[in-house]
Amino acid sequence: MVSNKIRSTLIFLYFVLSSAELLHLVMGIFKPKLGHIVALVLLGWMVLEKRMWRLPKPLFHAFLFILSSMVISAVLGYAPLRSLGYVGVYLFNFLIYFFLPFQLMQMVGPDKILRLYWSSFVVVGCYAALQLGLSLFGVYEPFALQRVGSLARGQAWTYEPSYYALYILPYVMYHNSLAIIQEGTSKMKLLFQNLLLIVSTSTGLIVSYPAFFAIATFFKETRKRKLLVAISTFCASLLLVTVLFYETVLHTLFKFFYFGLYHFSFSARWDGIVASIKTFLKHPIFGAGLGGVSTERFVAESTYDTKLITLQEFEAFDPTNAFTEILASLGLVGLVAFIYLGIVFYRAFLEVQDKQRGTALFISLIVMLIALQMNQGIFRPYVWIHAAIVYGFLFSDRLLEVRTQHAG
Repeated sequence: MVSNKIRSTLIFLYFVLSSAELLHLVMGIFKPKLGHIVALVLLGWMVLEKRMWRLPKPLFHAFLFILSSMVISAVLGYAPLRSLGYVGVYLFNFLIYFFLPFQLMQMVGPDKILRLYWSSFVVVGCYAALQLGLSLFGVYEPFALQRVGSLARGQAWTYEPSYYALYILPYVMYHNSLAIIQEGTSKMKLLFQNLLLIVSTSTGLIVSYPAFFAIATFFKETRKRKLLVAISTFCASLLLVTVLFYETVLHTLFKFFYFGLYHFSFSARWDGIVASIKTFLKHPIFGAGLGGVSTERFVAESTYDTKLITLQEFEAFDPTNAFTEILASLGLVGLVAFIYLGIVFYRAFLEVQDKQRGTALFISLIVMLIALQMNQGIFRPYVWIHAAIVYGFLFSDRLLEVRTQHAG
């Protein structure tokens, strides 16, 4: 048996390395990462424990519905072999980045897993802050790949700062949610947590914070006075940062507003959205299959040999918006499957007993999914892990309530 300390260390490393996208090898459409090794070891430990695995029927049905839509779309889609490869990626993601953390929540306990989970964000976030901090003294850490002038943008081991912002977002929004739900939140601690997101200098911040404020108003647990204070603090802080670092802010947080359609980052995202909608209109029911959108665009717009189905150049034609990626790749059937998954989560939330933490987790997941619309790819490991953590907490809390009732 693996000792508790070794097990906790493995779980902590699993969470830390979930965002380590740059620590990988390239094998066709697959990119094996260092984190996969830790994940497989954890999975092996879980098998050896021989405990009962739980996967609620509604959740199982939702993922089976999504899998079925992917298989049908792959067979009928534009690039069947490539799409079936992504079905394999889906199954791997589900096993390693959803099923595994969900089971860990049941086997180890939600409180301990959440402590390890939130602690991992602090480590990765401090590393990203270090990247920015070192650049102030002219020292550039090897994984800090993007700069604005002489300033490095925090990104830890992710592909780029916007992905780091997506990764760290649930940690920050969870604690922001607790701050407007509970009393006695440490303002210095909350400032530190938000700074870990701000070091990314990602444009997504301009979307994520207003989205958080808007979503929080719909939950009765939110204290409206504290929400107004949070909104005022955000606006004042944004104004202060803009005044103090005007040029830097223009080229990062406000780059889409400053450069408009002419900025390559905006135009690339917009072109991807338009292309995905066009593909959806051609294949409205089942879509073109995962990977089919980029393949279709690649064939139409590229001069490369299109018989090579694992060309790295395909990635330049991938969808740039998660919603339109689902529409174009899986069609209306796939969209309904994902909507059903959302309903399963919402029903679980309605039954949670620990409303404060349950609400904070649920809000953080919604904000993360909104931010995902500005980043390509529905297979981001940390998105799946956070979804598993949220549902795992909701499910565990409900089980605890049932056991308490039976005990009474």
